[in-house]
Order: sequence, then structure tokens, then C-alpha cells
Amino acid sequence: TNPWILWKKYYLVFDALELEMEQHLVNQAFPSLQQLIQSVVYMPEETVRCCYFDPNTHVPIMTWAWVGAVLSRLLCADNPKLRKLALHRFFHDDMGLDYSATANSKRLRSIQIVDTSFVFCVLVPAFDSLSSSHTNVQYLQENSQQLILLENLSLKMQTFLEAFLAARLSVMEKT
Repeated sequence: TNPWILWKKYYLVFDALELEMEQHLVNQAFPSLQQLIQSVVYMPEETVRCCYFDPNTHVPIMTWAWVGAVLSRLLCADNPKLRKLALHRFFHDDMGLDYSATANSKRLRSIQIVDTSFVFCVLVPAFDSLSSSHTNVQYLQENSQQLILLENLSLKMQTFLEAFLAARLSVMEKT
């Protein structure tokens, strides 16, 4: 992916999530957010470790720090329906993070890009803020045109945390 196009998408997603707080408008930003996350998941690890800028274009490299900042804006939104929508999409691979499949290198790379501070300072508090909220959120899934009703996210949070901790342990075992 052209890094200039990636940063243009980043700006548009950031702008949409910063200015719009209506569910149907925010929902339109998710395909671009998924593309940003996928660009980080599929980036060669050598590039992430050695460079802050693309050596060919001299454009900053998209990392989880950038994508997590945009996602944090949504997970910290005042509107509980937006937080629930973001959590649901995060837990259902709508954001490009596959942690529910069987253990393989793509899955581990996918979950390993998520920063520990993001999980404990953004994701867990966003989830906790909804524990007393009984807001129901609906959205239309792009691929199947199926109406999805969001209710309880507890089991999905548990599955994510188990996969996240397993991925962290696998990294520690390699070192």
C-alpha cells in the first residue's frame, strides 16, 4: 500500500472519529480503520524494528501507536453506544485483528501488535464503563448486509484477554 494513501486514510478516519459522534457516521469509518490495522499486521517485523520512516518515500511508518490513538478516541467516546460498537467490532475481527482462530503466525502477529498499555489503559476501562450500561446497539454488517444486535461482550473480552496473554507469553518464551 502506498504510504501516502495510508496516511490520507488515517487523517480521514481520525477526522471522522473526532468530529462525528453519530453511530451511522462513525460506522462508515470502520472499513478504513480496518485497512490501517491490516497495514500494521502485515508489515514486515524488520521494518517495524529498524525504521521510523519508509526508506523509499521518507514517510513515517504506520504503527500500532498511531492506529491505537485513533481507536482510543472511539473507545473513550462519551456516547456509550459508540464505545460498545467499537468494542464489538474489535472483538469480532471487524478491525482486522484475528485472535479467535487456531494458533498460527498470522494470529500471533495480529494480536502482538496491540500494545499492552492500550489493553490496560483504554480497552479494559472502555469495557468496564459499559458494565452497568444496558445500551443495545445495532449496525448493518457490510459484507453480509445482516443486522447485528450487540448485547453482552463479557465472553468476547475474556476470549480476547486469553489470546492476548497467550501471545505475550509466546513472545517472552522466544526471548
